[in-house]
Amino acid sequence: MNILPASDSMAEIITGLLLFIQSEFGLFNSIEPPHIEFMPVVEIAEAACEQHCNEIKGWTPPGNTVYLSNDLSINLDMFDRSIVLHELVHYVQYKYQLINMASDCLTWKAREAQAYQLQFRWLQKHKVSFNSLNLNIAMRNFHRVQCPPVDDSSVEL
Repeated sequence: MNILPASDSMAEIITGLLLFIQSEFGLFNSIEPPHIEFMPVVEIAEAACEQHCNEIKGWTPPGNTVYLSNDLSINLDMFDRSIVLHELVHYVQYKYQLINMASDCLTWKAREAQAYQLQFRWLQKHKVSFNSLNLNIAMRNFHRVQCPPVDDSSVEL
């Protein structure tokens, strides 16, 4: 666990993460913070997943709410904080339409790839080891998702 002093408030943490995202995306205006709701993983999984996904730690549907697992130690653990950053990337993607927001598998994977990329950069910037079991599980599950082939038979060339 990457331990931090417990001095940062939730608002300060969210503001700092949003400033990082704003810089990475090259946004000039400040980002309005979302509503953060903490809940049990089981409830997040029921709302977010079509099938079993017990490793989920957060979920950001379109709108102004980010749902986070209530077992995250955001004030104390930098890796857990990076999970919040990952979900905030999705919030910003939706809010500012920074990437295709269609619900098909390939565009979902593109959004996830962008969120993981920023999460990795943030972890590297803060010198946090990301050989964590949780990140390995998340990445394995991400890569395991097989998107069905795209039917391009109706496309004229």
